[in-house]
Amino acid sequence: MPVLTITEDNFDEVTARGAVLLDFGAEYCAPCKALGRVMERVADQFPDVIVGAVDTDVSPGLAVRLGIRSIPTVVALNSGKVVGRTAGAKTREDILPLISLALSGETS
Repeated sequence: MPVLTITEDNFDEVTARGAVLLDFGAEYCAPCKALGRVMERVADQFPDVIVGAVDTDVSPGLAVRLGIRSIPTVVALNSGKVVGRTAGAKTREDILPLISLALSGETS
């Protein structure tokens, strides 16, 4: 499944669907680009999880709404509810616990 572009226009619809991972970043951010490649692999390997990318320059309201203070940040949601997050450059292995939280709906 491809990584979806998430904006303020489609956020509520996409995040209501179940297990979601959102990658908050910006075009100018080198660590964000590296994490974006990790998230592409996650999207391919976990079809039960919706993976989305939020450009904080395009949708700053979403960053404020979810309390994003630094980029890159990955937020795990289950049916629209935040269940976990991690900030900074991460590996696939670092993201795996967030996938479990998004799928189960348990909070960290």
